[in-house]
Amino acid sequence: MNEQIQIISTEWGLIFDPVSGFELNDHNIFSVIDFALDNCKEKKKSRLLFDETNIKRKLSCAKIIDAVEHFRRYSENSGVYRLAFVLQGNYDRTDLRFVENVGYNRGIRIEHFYDKNKAIEWLKSKDISPADK
Repeated sequence: MNEQIQIISTEWGLIFDPVSGFELNDHNIFSVIDFALDNCKEKKKSRLLFDETNIKRKLSCAKIIDAVEHFRRYSENSGVYRLAFVLQGNYDRTDLRFVENVGYNRGIRIEHFYDKNKAIEWLKSKDISPADK
């Protein structure tokens, strides 16, 4: 997976930037989460940005919910508590609001953005409500 995702360390957290054309799907989502959290733990970062602007997202809604729970279980050891996704401009966020609520109910702050700078602002902030985006 190292050759498929570039990891950029910043003062506020990590940016995971997959190579163009990378496919995030029901079969690899858990290994991607584990890879991300292992890197966060190793670099002692608690905030994570996953840039999906150049990838193919082929995840079922059920698998996304499972992924949130998987992330919650494994993030307890890594210390990650804030996760931002930057989506392609044409991605429908309707189902993702539900995912954000599931994460919130499990103690994980998950937000989806179309603008990378806004995602970084949110990650760097002390506390911000989803309505403030």
